[in-house]
Amino acid sequence: METTRSAPGEAAGALVALGFAGAAAVLFAVGDAVGFTSERAEAVFTASWVLAVLCLACAVVVAALSVVQLVVRWAGSQRPGLLEALVLVIATGLIGAVALLHPLWGTGSGAA
Repeated sequence: METTRSAPGEAAGALVALGFAGAAAVLFAVGDAVGFTSERAEAVFTASWVLAVLCLACAVVVAALSVVQLVVRWAGSQRPGLLEALVLVIATGLIGAVALLHPLWGTGSGAA
C-alpha cells in the first residue's frame, strides 16, 4: 500500500509560496495604512506597493511550480502528501484574495 505522508522537504515550495503571498498581503496593507498624503508617505507607499507586487509575482511562480511538481508526483508512483496539497490550496487562495483586493490595473485610472 502506498503512503501519503509528505517527506520533510516536499511541502517547501508550497510554504515558500504561502510566505510570499503573506508578505505581499502585509506590504499592501502597509501601503494602504500609510497612504500618500505627503512626499515621504508617498515614497513609503510606492516602495511597499512595488515590493508587494514583486512578492505576489514570486508567489505565483513558486505556486505554479509546486502545482507542476505535485501533478508530476501524483501521476508517477508517489502519492503527494495531504499537508503539501493543503498548504498549496491555502497559498493559492491567499494569492487570489490578495490579487482580488489589490488589483494591479483598473484602479485609479480616471476612466468613467
